Amino acid sequence: MKRLEYIDILRGISIIGVVLIHVISILGGVEAGVWHIVYLGLTRYCVPMFFVCMGAILLQKDRELNIHKLYTKNIPRFLIAIFLYGLLHKITRFFLGQYGQLSFGELLFAYPKKFITGELEFSFWFMYALIPIYFMLPILKAIVVQDHSLKVVKIFLGLWMMASLINGLSYLEPFSFLNTWTNGNQNLCTVYGYPGYVVLGAYLGEKKFTKGQRYVLYSIGGFACIVSIVEQTIRVDRGYGLEYTLFDYYSPTTIWLTIAVFVFIKYIWRERQIRKWYSRVLLFAGCYSMGIYFLHTIALLLLQHWLTIRYVSWRPIRSLVDVILVFAVTLLVVWSMSKNKYSRKWI
Repeated sequence: MKRLEYIDILRGISIIGVVLIHVISILGGVEAGVWHIVYLGLTRYCVPMFFVCMGAILLQKDRELNIHKLYTKNIPRFLIAIFLYGLLHKITRFFLGQYGQLSFGELLFAYPKKFITGELEFSFWFMYALIPIYFMLPILKAIVVQDHSLKVVKIFLGLWMMASLINGLSYLEPFSFLNTWTNGNQNLCTVYGYPGYVVLGAYLGEKKFTKGQRYVLYSIGGFACIVSIVEQTIRVDRGYGLEYTLFDYYSPTTIWLTIAVFVFIKYIWRERQIRKWYSRVLLFAGCYSMGIYFLHTIALLLLQHWLTIRYVSWRPIRSLVDVILVFAVTLLVVWSMSKNKYSRKWI
């Protein structure tokens, strides 16, 4: 089936945003100041967008989902990729001297347990979040395919939105009593988890929006982004520190920002057919976003002593330059791997 170019563009933009988030996290480029909050606020949609894109592609009604291939080839290969890339990260940190007195043999002996328990690189939580989604795909596919009017999908998304609203309100002082529904025995994660983003992707991929509807979504998404940034800024100013409240991936502000970005790119790509040099870079990055996700933290670990901390003093600019360097190096490695038929399947 022909690739959906706007999906690759969305993935390309999102993986750059992920690199930005991790550069700030590892290098402390702008710390918990206003620029840190702005950067995080503008990129909160990036990780959820991968789930949305997955739904838009794999849950298409006219796209066949080979269940046998999924369980016997795709999922096992994905698990092997996590195992190998996770081991590569551990070895990289070992030779950088970050494990103290731990011997190489002890590292290798302990690694299988680390892999099983998910105690790998900090960024690998996303890979582990994808595993149950892959196993659930046939169920989600059956719901979307059989629901010709999308009535059931709309009900599911309505419940999901309601749960995310309760989650978001629970972070605000007047509604803090609602946190019993998000942190206690009545945990709404069973309703508003990542599968919601996957189903949302199937809906947004199929749905046709009028120009007026799109402008409404853009306005809501922009307002949600501003609200989350302002809320975090106020919390930091009051001495609470940076907390992922309205920055939470399940927060309604993050969900609406994700919707707005998805719809914007979907229509601007179709209508204007932009073909610039950076579009080709984004398309390539989108095609191999998984490989970039696996490898960018290794590039960051190897480059962190030679990045712009030495020659750029203004931290907001320093972080952006670091992102460009890390992304460029990772992209070069992935491009080289894409030229080999054996390594290509692992990116």
